[in-house]
Amino acid sequence: MDPTKKGGVVNDIPYTLKIAKRITKASGKFLLDFHYSDTWTDPAHQQKPIAWNDMDYSTLLKKVKSYTHDTLMILRKEGCFPSKVQIGNEINPGMIHQDGEIYWKGEKKEKSWKQFCELFKAGIQGAKKAEHNNELEIIS
Repeated sequence: MDPTKKGGVVNDIPYTLKIAKRITKASGKFLLDFHYSDTWTDPAHQQKPIAWNDMDYSTLLKKVKSYTHDTLMILRKEGCFPSKVQIGNEINPGMIHQDGEIYWKGEKKEKSWKQFCELFKAGIQGAKKAEHNNELEIIS
């Protein structure tokens, strides 16, 4: 992902690694919250990363899984693996819009819930693949 550094606090992998190392050095534990966006996410803002815009849905599912896994493996390699991860941030309206946007009414409703759940599960699968001995708690 390619954070723009505009509008709110945006943490890319190098910044997150720096903070994770500080926490680990102080014997702390931390929760890593995956936003899956180039900017801050909340219920009103769940924008897909620009680098992922042209991906078809199948490729996007694979990317969510691999990005989650690869990020966690970087942290593991550097000795600062989180104790908890959160897949998505404030995901009441879904995540990674428009692919994972939840529609509450109308004909898009069923498809939107299916795709949201698949994206969410892809993140969980990536996290599970990176852990050893069930040491990682996944917050949903």
